[in-house]
Amino acid sequence: MPGEASDVVTSGAAADVVPSGDTAEVLMSREAVDVLASGEALDVVTSGETADVVTSGEAADVVMCGDTVDVLMSGEAVDVLTSGQAVDVVMSGEAVDVLMSGDTVDVLMSGEAVDVLTSGQAVDVVMSGEASDVVTSGEAVEVIASGKAVDVVTTGEAGDVLISGAAADVVPSGEPVDVLASGDPVDVLMSGEAVDVLASGEAPDVVPCGDAVEVVTSGGAVDVVASGGAADMVPSGDDVDVVTSGDTVDVVSSGEAIEVLASGKGVDVVMSGEAGDVLISGAAADVVSSGDTADVDTSG
Repeated sequence: MPGEASDVVTSGAAADVVPSGDTAEVLMSREAVDVLASGEALDVVTSGETADVVTSGEAADVVMCGDTVDVLMSGEAVDVLTSGQAVDVVMSGEAVDVLMSGDTVDVLMSGEAVDVLTSGQAVDVVMSGEASDVVTSGEAVEVIASGKAVDVVTTGEAGDVLISGAAADVVPSGEPVDVLASGDPVDVLMSGEAVDVLASGEAPDVVPCGDAVEVVTSGGAVDVVASGGAADMVPSGDDVDVVTSGDTVDVVSSGEAIEVLASGKGVDVVMSGEAGDVLISGAAADVVSSGDTADVDTSG
């Protein structure tokens, strides 16, 4: 699905999302919330049984709060603050800076090239930048894919991660998993007893270059695959196709309950960039995307 503003279609028991066109349009429906947001750079979409949303101004100011997540977004260079039971995330400035901290995870990410990170039981995800980045995770950290300067980080109970630089160097590490990825075309070194590549924690199931998964990274485009008991994200596979390339992100996913780019008990996602891309769905998924302008309608 080509286009400056990626086109995304997700379907499942908990959410239906269909953003499309130059001015991204997103429709999300859930038990008690229907949200439609559209604008030059797809701007804000938040939903959830207890979610309260406030948006204002050309540079979308968003405040989203639920059982486990509070999100604040403001300014052209989206500033995002999300906090949950196990994860706190802060994003600010053109060169996205992300700080995540939870029960056992402290992460600092910074650099011109967007960096993305997922972790913890109540996973919060942040996406931003010209080179779209995609992250998915759940109870067991799942999949991650990103664009021009591919930055990937996954971490669990025993993982500390630090990322920095234009070409993003990633080093997630923990008792059961040590991962190193660096360079524009992602190069990954995997090692661990039962876990491979981009996941670590109690029950991570991610296996690029394994029996059930094949991963290819070439140039600006990146294809990532992951499969596990809690969340199945299989780009170029039976259930899910995920491709991130260049400035835009095209995602197609289909499965029983876990869709597109995020899944888990209380997964929260924040996305920002020149042309809003993507969306997420899950049992209690909350989504926030923002760009230069914000036109939002919320109804539930």
